[in-house]
Amino acid sequence: MVLKVQQDPVPKLSETPLPTEYWARPINGANHDWEAISSNWLGGASVSDIWQKSGDAPRSAHVMWSKPIEYGGMTGGNINQIGLENQTGLTYYTGFSYNTRFGNPMIVAGVLYYQIPNGEAGSGGGMFGVNLRTGEQVWSSDTIIPSKAQMMNFQTPNQHGVIGAMMWAVSGTTWIGYNAFNMKPVMNITGVPSGTEVYTNDGNIVRYVFSYNTTAKRGTSHYGMKQQPFQANSHYTQDPAGQTAASQ
Repeated sequence: MVLKVQQDPVPKLSETPLPTEYWARPINGANHDWEAISSNWLGGASVSDIWQKSGDAPRSAHVMWSKPIEYGGMTGGNINQIGLENQTGLTYYTGFSYNTRFGNPMIVAGVLYYQIPNGEAGSGGGMFGVNLRTGEQVWSSDTIIPSKAQMMNFQTPNQHGVIGAMMWAVSGTTWIGYNAFNMKPVMNITGVPSGTEVYTNDGNIVRYVFSYNTTAKRGTSHYGMKQQPFQANSHYTQDPAGQTAASQ
């Protein structure tokens, strides 16, 4: 074996370039740069600022497919009331006064999840999942209505990578998790506290809870499911492992 020593660095392997035509999933795991065009929109606190920081959008407007969600446009001929024979033609209610349509859509692994309106209400007509590229319907339900999604990067000595994807339906303090691939139930989490919700960099969903008594000048803070006491004139920091340090 010959070992060659040189001053110039050896260039790394070139990345697979971004596609210039229509592409489909699954994406080869070696196409690292393609994550910029295949990002997700998970709903919940992950999109609270209405900005997908890790995705690129098309630079030209185009329509790939369309699906009706209710009647729209002109209603057509109506029975005229006396004195209103000369009124202009009527149109269907669009909901944009107070009952907005297409609220809280989610995109997970190339599937768009959204609710359709029911009468005047902007939702209640069922939940649908469609292929984002083709518009093909892949799932629907009148009873399972997720409000947020999760993709958690799970790293252990025996397991590495994102564990599929989870769709969460929230009922009070209970979260019901469904496998996004087939919408089969996976788990329930009960007693979820209220608070400020945050998605961490590895995909965990965390709730920060702060409770303070102004008379006693004492209170508690929660990180996830952990609770820590604190008092006035003290500063507390807490890392994801639940360790707490205090300084006066």
